[in-house]
Amino acid sequence: MTNYSRTTLRELKKRYLNILKKCLLANLLAFSFVLPSMGNEVIENRVRNTGDTPINYSAVKFINSEDFGVSTHAVGGAIYNTGAINFNEHAIFGGYKTDQEGNYILDTEGNKISLGNKSYTDASNLYAFGGAIFNTNNGIINFKTAEFIANTSVSKNNASQGGAIDNRINARIYFNDHVLFQDNKTEGGISALGGGLANNTPAEIDSKTGEITKFSVTFTTATFLSNISIGHTGNSNGGGLYNYSGTIKFSGKGMFGGYDNEGTSLGNIALAEETDAHGGALYNYKGTIYMQDADFIANKAISKKRDSKGGAVYNGSDINTKLIFKDVVLFKDNLSQSARTGTGGAIHNYKSGFIDEKENIIYGLLFAETVNFENNTATGIQSGAKGGAIYNEAATMELQKSAIFKNNHTEAYAYTTSTGELTGGSANGGAIYNTGMNAVMTFKGNTLFTGNKAE
Repeated sequence: MTNYSRTTLRELKKRYLNILKKCLLANLLAFSFVLPSMGNEVIENRVRNTGDTPINYSAVKFINSEDFGVSTHAVGGAIYNTGAINFNEHAIFGGYKTDQEGNYILDTEGNKISLGNKSYTDASNLYAFGGAIFNTNNGIINFKTAEFIANTSVSKNNASQGGAIDNRINARIYFNDHVLFQDNKTEGGISALGGGLANNTPAEIDSKTGEITKFSVTFTTATFLSNISIGHTGNSNGGGLYNYSGTIKFSGKGMFGGYDNEGTSLGNIALAEETDAHGGALYNYKGTIYMQDADFIANKAISKKRDSKGGAVYNGSDINTKLIFKDVVLFKDNLSQSARTGTGGAIHNYKSGFIDEKENIIYGLLFAETVNFENNTATGIQSGAKGGAIYNEAATMELQKSAIFKNNHTEAYAYTTSTGELTGGSANGGAIYNTGMNAVMTFKGNTLFTGNKAE
């Protein structure tokens, strides 16, 4: 019998565990199944879960994973899911490289080194969905606390969606504690939708009662900081959050943008190179979003050649669109900036809600508690600017409690034509611009207007 020293036995045990780990990884790649993971695990390999057995993770971090689309769409840089995944402790997707003391390690140009996950394609006929996670075909993901930092979805020649997460085709995501989306990006050669999270899943409705039985996405508290959507030849919609036909619920506070300790903006941005930009922080189309208290600070919708609509929020384009705030809301320092027409420094509300056959007003945008609009701006050049705080067109809106509109403004800039003529659009509605058939704004509480300007 061979005699082993204690050191040798420890080496053999270590080798055995490494072999076991490799076997489990091979099993995952082949059969989309893993055993419950160990705590504080770092994963740099893409996980594809299509099985019937749920995956359960303890504390885990996904970094540097990528799905590169060559003959198929690029979907889910870190996770592709059609099954069930439970994150029972803190989950991190992406981040930045740090030293042992937690200080950022910079590259030769002074930039932080990303550990973010990526979905990427440069094929002309392919899309990129979900830089970190692509959840689809009835997939269900449960989170405790989570962070999504510096993840990207990029399609160089087509559309891209969901810088960190893309959720679609009856899939559901539940955030049961706080979640942070920061520095995520979606960029499309055509359009870009949802710099942080994009949702295309409708709610499940009880056919008898009409009540929602399953939401598309639920948040407890959520923070969206410095996320961006960049569209080139197509629109850029929702720098932080994009919702199409889905029903999303916040049970706690939503924070969209802000400032760091040095006063640097952490706002979300919807940037359009050639067409329109909609909703610097949030874009809601044909969907319903229920929010509690929320702050929208220093977000931007920027169009370099056409129109910008809603520096913080774009809501509408369909009468069934609804955005409901149940608690106190602040809109501050948001900007809608356009080379043509800039509308709604804070909010652009378009064709949401309706007046029914009995002349009852179904509101597309509702504030149940106090709402403050402060220092929001809409700017435009060729056709001017409308609605420093709110632009409401052929849409319905109700403010049930007090509202304050302070120091909001529209700015129209002159420009020189090719023939040397100095011209430009006009500025209208320093605080509010309300227009269009069946456009309704109802104020039920005290409303204060002070320091608003159109210039």
